[in-house]
Amino acid sequence: MPIATLSIPALPEQAMTARMVVGAAARRAGMDPETVDDIRLAVTEAVARAMLRSRPGERVRVSIRDDLDQFRVDVSDTTAEDVVADDESELTVSLIQALSPRVVVTENEWNGQTVTLAWPLDPRQEPAGHR
Repeated sequence: MPIATLSIPALPEQAMTARMVVGAAARRAGMDPETVDDIRLAVTEAVARAMLRSRPGERVRVSIRDDLDQFRVDVSDTTAEDVVADDESELTVSLIQALSPRVVVTENEWNGQTVTLAWPLDPRQEPAGHR
């Protein structure tokens, strides 16, 4: 079930909005503080990548889910026609992969890409707010 879906302008200062919301959702899901830090950093990188890939005036979509077995974040962009894959984008994906146990990059319905990040929830710990 989605906890939140954000649609933010593709402006650098908006990455902090996504970081704050995702961090709060991860804490609510019962993630440990170290993992919350990893989640926030990975999402910040994914959002920054999406902003660089988006057309001017477009929005970046961030969907946060707290499923039974995982905490999942999808970051979706639209792609400007002149955007090409570059080394920095690949380096960003590598950093995200180092922070998240599951990273999948797929094409999306907006002619862009969606980066899906997922962390397992600890089955021994009941998520905060679910008591």
